[in-house]
Amino acid sequence: MRYFDTERVVSNNQLMRGTAVSSGIAHGTAYVLHRAAGAVVPRRALEAAEVAGELSRFEDALGKAEQELLALRKDVAERIGPGPAGIFAAQAVVVRDPALHDKVVVVVREKGINVEAALVEVIDQFTRTFDQIHDACLRERAADIRDVGRRVLGALIAHDGPATLDIPEGSILVADELLPSAIADLELNRVKAFVTERGGKFSHTSILARSMRMPAITGVPEAARKIETGDELVVDGVSGIVIVDPDVSLQRDYDRLEAELRGYKAELQKLVDQPSITLDGTAIPLLANVSKFSDTEAAILYKADGTLAAAPEILAVVRHILGAEPRFHVGDVCRLVSPGAFDLTTPPHQDAAYVAEPTEVWTAWIPIGPCPLALGPLALLAGSHTGGLRQHAPVTPGSGGIAVPDDAPWRSLDLEAGDVIVFSALTVHRALPNVTADQLRVSVDYRYRPAR
Repeated sequence: MRYFDTERVVSNNQLMRGTAVSSGIAHGTAYVLHRAAGAVVPRRALEAAEVAGELSRFEDALGKAEQELLALRKDVAERIGPGPAGIFAAQAVVVRDPALHDKVVVVVREKGINVEAALVEVIDQFTRTFDQIHDACLRERAADIRDVGRRVLGALIAHDGPATLDIPEGSILVADELLPSAIADLELNRVKAFVTERGGKFSHTSILARSMRMPAITGVPEAARKIETGDELVVDGVSGIVIVDPDVSLQRDYDRLEAELRGYKAELQKLVDQPSITLDGTAIPLLANVSKFSDTEAAILYKADGTLAAAPEILAVVRHILGAEPRFHVGDVCRLVSPGAFDLTTPPHQDAAYVAEPTEVWTAWIPIGPCPLALGPLALLAGSHTGGLRQHAPVTPGSGGIAVPDDAPWRSLDLEAGDVIVFSALTVHRALPNVTADQLRVSVDYRYRPAR
């Protein structure tokens, strides 16, 4: 496929560079979202008699934020799919996290300051901690902490804004950072592409854009300041550039490139009916990762042989355990564990602390390929599924979770390709460290509950 030199852009064009996180080409009108200044709040000293009332305001705000997030989960599940909706279920858990609650309470009491200032201080501490994590996927979760903080802050100041943003058709959305709550308020069928200052390949913006096959570029410095609503933009999700107010000649070049991309995809479409066979004649089933209806449509369109989550062998086991037809539950996860990353090993925890309807949920943990003990498979705590939900400290890479005695009866074994571990959401489990020198451990989690 041909391409052209973007360096020849004439001086009248403004070229901005970032990281392409979802490929494609889009041309449209910029719609700029500016982050609310609500995270900057006045700091006020409290009288001793005011502390109880301030903490009561905090409890009310947490309850309001939790209800808003659960309502968002339902709305997003209906409009987009259960995968993105799971973001808000997870945020609802963060709202009620004892670590967040207790830290804010301590700051209010010990420093004698208003709860808004205490909340901003605690959220800043948490996000700085996440920003220092080496794992890019976990580092992106700092956005969830910021989003939860702003939502609770919004409940405290009781600001009522419009339910959804009125974005014109064919817009290219530009923002410093697109947090999940902002994404939920968008009419996404009107948006052609995303451009953000913050975020990476594992950010919610990137994941959403790829699932919708929409061009997206993140890491564009000062995009929300330099680009104005109404500017004409070309978003090049192939090379990671944004062009502001392109001239006619450049636009023609991109029109040609977009046509070539369509032609390239059309050529690939001709391969859809071809069997997936290696050069030595081994047939490889082509399975799709499905978490929402559009994924199912894509699997059918490209004639996948099936989906791993819906493999008949797995469903048969889960059906037997549940005593009912299984239904997919939000919370699919793919994990990549690097060799020697001992400080990032997942600590002991229960899925029940992070999913709705925990007593009914079961997880299928599947290694992608052989997974001997040295590669770091899953370990389960014997008998732990009968002990109910345990007290959790916030889970961070290599720490937190559930305190377990050193002599606890952990169970694990060497796993082969095709092995599956199925366990209750109440089962305490952890990852073993990857002690290999040069091998990456890859696994997926799928969750199920009884259909009702």
